[in-house]
Amino acid sequence: MTEKPDLRAAILAAAKKEPSATRAEVSAHVRLVLTVAAIGLAVAFFVLGGVTLGDRPASFVVHVALVWSIVAAASALLLLRRGATGLGAPTATLLGVAMAVAPLLGASYLGLHVSEAAGIGHDHVGALSHPMCFIMTLVFTIAPFAVFAALRRGVDPVHPAATGAIAGAASAAVGGVAITLHCPISSDLHVLLGHALPAVVMLLVGFALGPRIFGVRAAP
Repeated sequence: MTEKPDLRAAILAAAKKEPSATRAEVSAHVRLVLTVAAIGLAVAFFVLGGVTLGDRPASFVVHVALVWSIVAAASALLLLRRGATGLGAPTATLLGVAMAVAPLLGASYLGLHVSEAAGIGHDHVGALSHPMCFIMTLVFTIAPFAVFAALRRGVDPVHPAATGAIAGAASAAVGGVAITLHCPISSDLHVLLGHALPAVVMLLVGFALGPRIFGVRAAP
């Protein structure tokens, strides 16, 4: 099937854009972006209080953070992978993985809570705790989303909305790891609403912003 002229032009423009920087320049750019983002996330994390275990066993917190880190890393690698065509994973794959992030975070937490810390997390949780953690998780997503935006900005002529969706979901998974280490509340409902639900919100935000951030505009 013949490509539309504007899509062909966009792909050619992206192809011309990619080789413009040397490998050393790209590596330096990546290191700079990752360093700034890591510092920003670390500052936000410690300003908001750092690690707080509460009554949660340390092993339980480590296991939750580890599993959520795997979800974040897998979705981020899918986002950054160019593939044989240089256009990344198919749209359906990007959207499918993006939509799976929040359920994976929630299900893995529920499973680990039952198996490792069933005796905690049953105390009453104040109503304001849910939105507070929700907002803090969103704050923690800013740095990773900025990384994805900097590394993939303006290079997706095919599915920028899907790229934005998985960027948002992966960023929320990173934020989820940070809030897991910080928030001592282990209530299932609280974690689902305050820690995992932001992945849905960031998916939608990324999907909406994706064409503007990640898309390639055809030459006039």
